[in-house]
Amino acid sequence: MGGKGQAWSMDLILGVLIFMIAVGIIYTLLASKDHENVAPLRIESELIATKLSEDPSLRLGDNNQIDNDRLKVLLERARTDYEGLKVELGVENDFCIFLRDEAGNLTYIFDDEGNAYTGIGPGSGELNLSGTPCGCKVGSTPQNCHD
Repeated sequence: MGGKGQAWSMDLILGVLIFMIAVGIIYTLLASKDHENVAPLRIESELIATKLSEDPSLRLGDNNQIDNDRLKVLLERARTDYEGLKVELGVENDFCIFLRDEAGNLTYIFDDEGNAYTGIGPGSGELNLSGTPCGCKVGSTPQNCHD
């Protein structure tokens, strides 16, 4: 009688152990889906940086100096043909190009009319800097982004 009880006890322990492993695997799989994979975004950001520094049609400046005229052209392209610019940059996700000064403060990008923008982007409200959607005039909302 003692051997039979011991075998049942081993079966119970093995069953509980398998159950706990299965629950752990399911929990791990569900928890990993909550975190987005940012690796593709990092790759795209590096691609954008490379294109903006090396591609002659997209280059923003020379010798580590940004050319304001080129920056205005890129801003206008993003405002008028954002999807086309994404294709030319070789990216699928939305992006926001913004500038910071030496102190880390956000620097506005100005168009030909003197309007200030927080960055170059879609103007959708999904990406925003200092409460203003990236690619919109400072103080605007996605609804009146380019007015």
